[in-house]
Amino acid sequence: MRWVWSVGVVVGLFAAVQLFQFRNQSSTPTVISGSAMGTRYHIKIADALPVEARIEDDIESLVDEIEDEASQWRESSWVSHFNSENSLAPIRAPDHVWAILLVAKEVYNKSGGLLDVTIGPLVESWGFGHQPHSDPPAPHDLEKLRAVCGFDKLVLDGRQQTIKRKVPGLRIDLSALAKGYAVDQIDAHLKGLGLGNYVIEFGGEVMARGYKSCSNEHRDSWRIALPGYDGRRQILGVNNLAYATSGGSEQNRKVGGNSVTHLIDPRTGRPTRDITGAVTVGADRCVVADAWATALCVASKEEARHLAEHAEVELMDWRD
Repeated sequence: MRWVWSVGVVVGLFAAVQLFQFRNQSSTPTVISGSAMGTRYHIKIADALPVEARIEDDIESLVDEIEDEASQWRESSWVSHFNSENSLAPIRAPDHVWAILLVAKEVYNKSGGLLDVTIGPLVESWGFGHQPHSDPPAPHDLEKLRAVCGFDKLVLDGRQQTIKRKVPGLRIDLSALAKGYAVDQIDAHLKGLGLGNYVIEFGGEVMARGYKSCSNEHRDSWRIALPGYDGRRQILGVNNLAYATSGGSEQNRKVGGNSVTHLIDPRTGRPTRDITGAVTVGADRCVVADAWATALCVASKEEARHLAEHAEVELMDWRD
């Protein structure tokens, strides 16, 4: 999904994640929360924590590190510096950015271009960006913008870990994957501490591990409410799976007198026709679910089902 603070494609799930029902627990579950990437993250841990663990500080530092590299809304970030330049020379990417770009490239290729981290200028032209507005782009301006967008105009060199523009003006927006990637990094940190029962929610992206009740008598799965079409919700019990949702009407705007969605189809440079629903994808990694939720939200229903099957991700809920 595109980053909620730049493109606004994520439907928040936290209000629907049932995190607060533990039974037969001998200790109070640990709750951690914070602000980053223009939204909030929430973590609930059912396990007893290691005695000397500084989990809250460690997670805050980890998320800040990711944001310092990948946030286009932080002026000092690596991505912001990259986007402010027009150099066609190879530029070495930091580790977090590189890892996100590798997933973005894979989903771009597998989806036929439905996910494209270079379409920021097109998104802004429709009023969904740093400077919201209500005027649609003129056709000739739209074509000019499309000429400087496209993942095929970005070269990734795995040997040197560099990226290179093919055309001046090309920018990258990692919004579609960054929160999901952060969830995976938090997940890896918690697993490294020997924890196995927790749920992580970051601006609507969710990873559920183990169970919300860890007693011998009860193995209660985390219960997730998926936002669906016209406000309907589907309640699921989940464990050891990541979920991400794209779509919804919360970020829609009036452009040219018409309500348009914030979901821009990279193939046309125009908003998708559906302006109300949401798509939820499940996967082993949250960054993968995040990316595919965005890609499938601009696809037709049959196209989405076909792509999800071949990508080995689970299409949990469709917008209509």
